[in-house]
Amino acid sequence: MVLDTLRADHLSHYGYELPTAAPLDGFAETATRFERCHSPAPWTLPSAASLFTGFFTARHGVNTKGAKVADEVLMLPEVLRRNGWSTGAFSCNPYVSEELGFAQGFDRFEGFGGKATAYPDIAEMVAQAEQWLDGATQPLFLYLHAMNVHGPYKVPEERRDDLLGRPPDGEFRYYDERMRGIMAEGLLEWREQVDPDYLRSLTEQYDTAIHYSMEVLSGFFDDLRRRGKFDGSLIVVTSDHGEELFDHGGFSHGYSLHEELLHVPLYVKLPYQTDGAVVADSVSLLDVFPTIVDVLGLDVETSLDGRSLASYLNTPPTRTSRASHRLHQVAWAKRCTARAI
Repeated sequence: MVLDTLRADHLSHYGYELPTAAPLDGFAETATRFERCHSPAPWTLPSAASLFTGFFTARHGVNTKGAKVADEVLMLPEVLRRNGWSTGAFSCNPYVSEELGFAQGFDRFEGFGGKATAYPDIAEMVAQAEQWLDGATQPLFLYLHAMNVHGPYKVPEERRDDLLGRPPDGEFRYYDERMRGIMAEGLLEWREQVDPDYLRSLTEQYDTAIHYSMEVLSGFFDDLRRRGKFDGSLIVVTSDHGEELFDHGGFSHGYSLHEELLHVPLYVKLPYQTDGAVVADSVSLLDVFPTIVDVLGLDVETSLDGRSLASYLNTPPTRTSRASHRLHQVAWAKRCTARAI
């Protein structure tokens, strides 16, 4: 499960002061949480390509807007389908689409072809996935990509009180004049118009969308329990990138390689895992592919840049000195071109 645009430091499990992740507390108590997981890119297309391939962005080459995953690149669902798995994907992000090569290996792929800000609600996506589960044969792999935490931070009216006890302040408007002026032009006069009330409104909307998404995801897990599929499933919950909330004078994502864009949550629940754990070592989204195939005992006929995290899941350490190399890249000409190691 990918919750788009979810930065780790705004989750209560990662130390945030509001209970944004409270609906997922029960899940977190039975999963391994990685404190320091980073995305290879600050926006969806290259990050998702790395998640699906286990490759650094420089290796899969899907770095610029409109780039497509090559047909010859091996993707995780292809490995699973070749080993007899039913595979389904439901994506609300137009960058994770069949047109851009992400349908490779899926028996069913439901994408969204509209603007990134006009995405369908997470609850609609989950309902579609539950219908697919009704007829899917075991073993099965399901990929979900939700967008409600992506601007304009959508929450149904009847759920807007759930986090704060009231609706979030409505002063901030995604892509309003101030936000566009800073993102497109970076002019000082626009930055000077960003006051504490504006930022408080932005943060409240963002946090409320996180909490709502967690509520829907928790409901989906309840559905899996009713089906008898939760306990025995390998479940991964993460994000493709974070979001700038004016931490360094910017908004949205894809404009920089700051920590608020690269530090993402990662939860992994093994089949029949009942005790939660926390891992402090640095890991990457590139590690998800090799971890899944390792846990399932499947062979991959190509070398991956990521490394399996299975050893952490079986006997997770609280802290070690082990480190990993990380390469981050963004190559969106209208936003930012940069690399970092």
